[in-house]
Amino acid sequence: MDDREARIIEELIRRHGGVIDVEASPEVVIAIIRQYGPELDIELTPPSPTAPEPSRARRDEPTVRDLMKELLRLSRDVSKIRKHLGV
Repeated sequence: MDDREARIIEELIRRHGGVIDVEASPEVVIAIIRQYGPELDIELTPPSPTAPEPSRARRDEPTVRDLMKELLRLSRDVSKIRKHLGV
């Protein structure tokens, strides 16, 4: 585990404790994936078996991965704004 990963684990333990009960609060896991997914290179969905090969995909169109990264970035921005507003 590198320093970045160790820092994230420490922050998660500080925020959520040492054990997360997924059945009782699944939204916590989703929030963690949304917040730290891009930093840890976690994909939220497996690749589609019917997706075109990268060589055949149009280069000027965003990929699903690009869209997910942007959605996760926006989610983090909204969280920061909410925290700043105290909501």
